[in-house]
Amino acid sequence: TIYDGMGDFYSYAGSLTTPGCNEMVTWVVMETPKKISMATLEKFKAATAYPKSFESGSDDGMMYTDLIAKYGNYRPLQDKNGRTVYSTSGTTTPCGAVAEPMCSVSSKVSHSWSYDRCDSHYGPTSSAWTSGTSCNNQKGSPINVCGAVPFPGANPTVTTTGWAMTRDMDIKNNGHTIQANVALYAAAPTTDVGSLSSVVGHGTNYSSHKWVLEQVHFHWGRTGKTDEGSEHYLQGMAYPLEAHFVHYNSAHGTSVGSAAGTGHAEALLVVGVMFDLNAAGSEPAALTTIADGVAEALYEPKHLSGSVQLSTIYDGMGDFYSYAGSLTTPGCNEMVTWVVMETPKKISMATLEKFKAATAYPKSFESGSDDGMMYTDLIAKYGNYRPLQDKNGRTVYSTSGTTTPCGAVAEPMCSVSSKVSHSWSYDRCDSHYGPTSSAWTSGTSCNNQKGSPINVCGAVPFPGANPTVTTTGWAMTRDMDIKNNGHTIQANVALYAAAPTTDVGSLSSVVGHGTNYSSHKWVLEQVHFHWGRTGKTDEGSEHYLQGMAYPLEAHFVHYNSAHGTSVGSAAGTGHAEALLVVGVMFDLNAAGSEPAALTTIADGVAEALYEPKHLSGSVQLSTIYDGMG
Repeated sequence: TIYDGMGDFYSYAGSLTTPGCNEMVTWVVMETPKKISMATLEKFKAATAYPKSFESGSDDGMMYTDLIAKYGNYRPLQDKNGRTVYSTSGTTTPCGAVAEPMCSVSSKVSHSWSYDRCDSHYGPTSSAWTSGTSCNNQKGSPINVCGAVPFPGANPTVTTTGWAMTRDMDIKNNGHTIQANVALYAAAPTTDVGSLSSVVGHGTNYSSHKWVLEQVHFHWGRTGKTDEGSEHYLQGMAYPLEAHFVHYNSAHGTSVGSAAGTGHAEALLVVGVMFDLNAAGSEPAALTTIADGVAEALYEPKHLSGSVQLSTIYDGMGDFYSYAGSLTTPGCNEMVTWVVMETPKKISMATLEKFKAATAYPKSFESGSDDGMMYTDLIAKYGNYRPLQDKNGRTVYSTSGTTTPCGAVAEPMCSVSSKVSHSWSYDRCDSHYGPTSSAWTSGTSCNNQKGSPINVCGAVPFPGANPTVTTTGWAMTRDMDIKNNGHTIQANVALYAAAPTTDVGSLSSVVGHGTNYSSHKWVLEQVHFHWGRTGKTDEGSEHYLQGMAYPLEAHFVHYNSAHGTSVGSAAGTGHAEALLVVGVMFDLNAAGSEPAALTTIADGVAEALYEPKHLSGSVQLSTIYDGMG
């Protein structure tokens, strides 16, 4: 019902379309697309890029929920480099320019660093954090707040002004956190902590400073985790949320940016407040109000008019710890006097989930037309907390007296086995793993002269008679096993039954793959599928037919029985005629009915999330391809 060996087709000498792009594929691309329904297409597009069957060991919360359709799974078109495309139906129209999807997401630039502990290019230990910054220096934040000592002399006196006022604020999602900015047209809250910055080791000016609050932002953990999220640990314990009240020193600037720009060690003050699901008391009203505005900050900042009383979170009262530290995002400027409150505030699960629903790529980042590359990752995919930094001999002071000594802390680590399996990507914006990166080209044939896919156009008739296609075993209703390998949905032919075969005579030699003009027996091992991005129906196929892409393409992958007993063993020989792939396009508007085999395979996609899904005696592949068209 998908392929039965019948019908007009194009053929050319090409390659596999994934790394290493082995140039040993004789391509047969069917001329007439088959029918696909939107419901079936969406079943393929619901496949996750990191199936749970990839995971090993215990679930540490790093489970990835990206869909393959986030980027689609189609390689960009490759140059034909003078290759001839043959057609059984005669000469086709000349080739013209093709407008392919490109990388055009402005938000990608804004996300030049990441909290992903598994990412060696953008994560917290990468050069994206450390190059040209202070992120590898000696006074980094956050830290495990432990081993504190009393302040020398009397405890600092804290005086707050304007915190109890019910004020306007603007909530912004900057892609890394939710930030609530103090409205500029009203007097901002201030905090006076005397000469605290000098006491803890940031500066030598022991006069009192006036610290002006500019914004509060929040840090939380990964989806499904409530034992992580805070950047600081208190006595070795993390909390699900931490608020950072960011102040600037009015003696050194009129904003956080201008004060930080001076380079003064006492430029900034940040008050950290932890939140605990099990804390005593009620949830602060200001936290509830801000959380309620998170969803509305997706497209543009959300204005809260006269509704936020910050003193319900912090009013300058209560015991605290203090130390000399840094900002916790690049460039990690070491000019922050930290005040970390000792007693966590209450947070409800409902409020925590509102923060965790914030997207890492808010739509307000996008510019120009929507090209479908909109990212829907949540910040909670990795959480937004920097790993703990060494204290490097710094003293932590406490208003309540000496605390217990520091012990070992078990932090979340990168431990996702699927990361290894995803050493390349279809993300056109990714210079490290995407289709133009060394992840594709290094040590492979992906930059060679016979790459696939191509725009199938400018074809010429076969020399002499058209090849005769003979299929065997395709009409059998057979067992297959559906597997999600993280890049595609693949249906493998069950090994205990005779596999379907395809005979196309000396086609491989005719198109330019080999000089052996004898007939080859090609054995089908698997069929897999390529589709486009979420919301897109004008892309997805790897090949284009006369400049047109289709929403789905099936690849029937065969090996040459003269060169091996599997695709892997045949490819391993290096023979140019090792493989045959039949490509079948699917179109929402095609005539006829959807092939039964396609429907059956699509129905099994969701069940292939945890392990391969066995289809018992239910797949008749000839409904897709029977060698005829």
